[in-house]
Amino acid sequence: RGFGAQSKVGLEAMRQISYYGQNQSLSGEALQLAGELLYNQASTQRKKAEIVRLKGGSVNELQSSLKNYYTEAMNLENAYAPLFKLGDGFWGIRALYDLGGIYENFAGQLANPPEISGAKKSDVQAQLKTTYDQIKQKSDAFYQNALTTAQKLSVLSPVLPALWDKLKGTHQNQLSKLIPHFDLVSIQINQGIAVTQW
Repeated sequence: RGFGAQSKVGLEAMRQISYYGQNQSLSGEALQLAGELLYNQASTQRKKAEIVRLKGGSVNELQSSLKNYYTEAMNLENAYAPLFKLGDGFWGIRALYDLGGIYENFAGQLANPPEISGAKKSDVQAQLKTTYDQIKQKSDAFYQNALTTAQKLSVLSPVLPALWDKLKGTHQNQLSKLIPHFDLVSIQINQGIAVTQW
């Protein structure tokens, strides 16, 4: 942890982690450390995807910004691909949650698009409805995958309380079944707060 990914030592460590991770040779703390490094390696792309906004004014500007948003979201999926291939549940769940949030934000912007000159907002929303439905479904799928992964691997992630809020009502039974899988002295999930002691 005491070296940057851009230093000579850091780059060599990333190369080694990538090699061993791809060959499924890591486990335990080494796997989680490798996951953390790969998660952090995607941070630049994550920040780019988080700040993308739809642009209005004209249909061409809106279409261009839609393509840009989708491209940045896909770039983030690609940036997380080595982490998913590694198989670290702790950081993988966080990455799945991030992707759910990126697509949820995208869907929110589609539901309330910027103004297009010469068009009613309701007409623009109607035109974007199919795209909204697809993006919202993709967001929900990433959240569901995060939950399923947490349950399958018995991983308690810091994003579970927020995930609980996002899926409340739709997957609450699955979430409540997840909690007994952990050997915790205490866990409290109330109002989106998780307190754990190992």
